[in-house]
Amino acid sequence: KSCRLRKIKKNLVTINDRKYLDGILLNKKGWFLTNNLLASKEEFDWAHRQGFSLIYDYLDAFDESIKNNLIHQLEVWEFLPKIKPKLILATAQNLYNHAVSHMGSSKGVLFAPNAVNADHFDFTKNTNAAPPVDLTSIIFKKHPIIGFYGALAPWIDFNLLNNTARNHPEWEFVYIGFDYGGAAAELEKLPNVHNLGHKNYEELPSYSIHFDCAIIPFKTGEIAKSTSPVKLFEYMAAGLPVVCTKDLIECSGYDYVYMSKNFSDFQLNIKRAITAHKKLSIRKALLLEAKGHTWQKCAKNIADSILQ
Repeated sequence: KSCRLRKIKKNLVTINDRKYLDGILLNKKGWFLTNNLLASKEEFDWAHRQGFSLIYDYLDAFDESIKNNLIHQLEVWEFLPKIKPKLILATAQNLYNHAVSHMGSSKGVLFAPNAVNADHFDFTKNTNAAPPVDLTSIIFKKHPIIGFYGALAPWIDFNLLNNTARNHPEWEFVYIGFDYGGAAAELEKLPNVHNLGHKNYEELPSYSIHFDCAIIPFKTGEIAKSTSPVKLFEYMAAGLPVVCTKDLIECSGYDYVYMSKNFSDFQLNIKRAITAHKKLSIRKALLLEAKGHTWQKCAKNIADSILQ
């Protein structure tokens, strides 16, 4: 594998090989590991013995559709009660409950759902953005645009999407994101379905400003129940009502985020979301909600927990 070292800030460096640490003396040493990476138990144990302050980020359910080989991840997970990390972050309530049960205590476990750079997606700042070239012909049709960006992955309910697009030729469905394991091939080639491929983070607001609503269409199951979608608050900051499937429990409880229990409900909620988007007051309310879930606030909660 290739070895990379990235200096993000003066006091923040990311690496993918511990050899970079040889001979480096650090006053404040932190070792951050996410549960979906292939770091081994031996590497985690080494960091523990070197006196690193260990932070474990529990951000996904353990599922082979996310990572084909879970051996290393599960070994590290079983090792956690022995070494007792300084902090375990859990992005979803299900993951938090699992971590507390696994560790035998809530001490050192923090519920830290995903958040948003609200300024980046703020729809009030993006009103003059020129339409991207690959979106222009879609806008020209003057149909409502239902948008999605994120991984086009096996946990996406493509049957739901295909049936909805087939039933509603008056809507345009725009998909933006990485094709995870070829899953995007499940999207039917319909006149109102547009897979625009992967886009850079910086480009996303120039697309979302032209959406009439957004969707998060996960299949039922543990992945959905244990996911805190980053895109939820990004959509909100973009002033977009959001339609979700029923097992995305981290998305429930917000105004103008419509939870769908079945296919008919999903279609009805898209209609509701398109109507809601026409009201500027609703779009501003969504932006205000997003501003309550920023990465700055998330980082402060984590920093406060580390200092306790």
